[in-house]
Amino acid sequence: MKNKAVLAGLVMALMVLSAFAALPAKTVSAAAADEDVLYIAMQEDMEDFNNYNLGSNSVWKYYVIGMGFESLSTADFDLRPIPLLAESWTFDEPTLTVEIYLREGVLFHDLTEMTAEDVHFSYLMARDGTTYSGNMIPAFDADDDNVVTEAELNDGIQIDPLDPYHLTMVMAKPYGQFFSSTLGVPIVPKHVWEDHVDSENRVEVTWSDETAAIGTGAWYYADGVASSYREMKKFDSYWGVDYITPALMPLFPKVVDSVFYKIYTSIDTAILALQAGDVDYIAWAVTAGRVPALQTNPNIELEYMSDAGYFYLAFNMKKEPMNNIDFRKAVSHLIDKDQLVDVYMGGFGKAGSAAVSPFFGEWHNPTVTTYAFDIDEANRLLDEAGYLDVNGDGWRDMPDETLMEKITLLTPPADYDPIRIRAGQMIATNMRE
Repeated sequence: MKNKAVLAGLVMALMVLSAFAALPAKTVSAAAADEDVLYIAMQEDMEDFNNYNLGSNSVWKYYVIGMGFESLSTADFDLRPIPLLAESWTFDEPTLTVEIYLREGVLFHDLTEMTAEDVHFSYLMARDGTTYSGNMIPAFDADDDNVVTEAELNDGIQIDPLDPYHLTMVMAKPYGQFFSSTLGVPIVPKHVWEDHVDSENRVEVTWSDETAAIGTGAWYYADGVASSYREMKKFDSYWGVDYITPALMPLFPKVVDSVFYKIYTSIDTAILALQAGDVDYIAWAVTAGRVPALQTNPNIELEYMSDAGYFYLAFNMKKEPMNNIDFRKAVSHLIDKDQLVDVYMGGFGKAGSAAVSPFFGEWHNPTVTTYAFDIDEANRLLDEAGYLDVNGDGWRDMPDETLMEKITLLTPPADYDPIRIRAGQMIATNMRE
């Protein structure tokens, strides 16, 4: 990707905090010299090759080996669900039955063919305690205990013994996101993973080997050294080399042959690498304070783009007082989104309201309830909900007059994302007030 560089997104969007907008850039200097290699700066390395390990999964792992996996369905460029590894499907609504017909000739990265056996096993092993369990529980959990057992999974997914490219899925109850979520589980080779499951055929999340990164995607894991670099290369035997989605998007890379991830430990080092032409793209947030220097750099041309993502504040609703909706509304009134966007983000953002940002056009709902920054309204809500200072120590107590436990806000560290830690400090200050 000679003579091109991209400075990754300054801002995403905020559901409860805020923002939309990203800051990519192009350099007119001689960037990383190989025409067919895209060089990306990453802040951290992935910890292992196991895509199912909740403890080690990170955006860095997703950026690398996540490119190698595919599922039965995917979202097209217009966000509509379309068949991917599935050639097609039919749905009988009265019986909640989905007949799935797989593409023939789909190869894993080790050149073995994908069949319905691989699909069934991929769901079986990932059904409990993994990143993808939530894709299956709403569809196959018949007894509503929030776990999909082996028996429930086998009831929900059945292989056609006469056709290796046909299987049947039967929902235990209606699930509106079945085609976008349940069919979104990555399909992996059974022959690689069948020795890495427990007695109930649940995946061993601690197993890690390069073969764990084998999928069917257009990219395969090629090489890497821990804490130094990782490389993904395009898979020339990919089933979709010439495939174009209904929204007219190709699945196979037409320009880049390799994606080379360089590990840097700080944004400053990554920016220096961008300026020197050693990388083409920085895969984490660049704060607004660094923009003026980049704007004056003659070797970097900034291109401003919208970002699909968002920042948010999440509540642990299993604990008091976060399980009280009036308490949550009060906290929402304590988030000064104008300060977030105008000061912390230097204007490179937009106050958000929902988990689907304006980036997605018709999918964004502009009529959702919003909570203006209003400390007086927050106090009123807390008073009416019974959170009063009964003992006179200057702190609100629980409605039953017991002491409220200390509330802790978690944010990324300052060297990872200074915007979010400042946002957390601002919210904590307003909550104390």
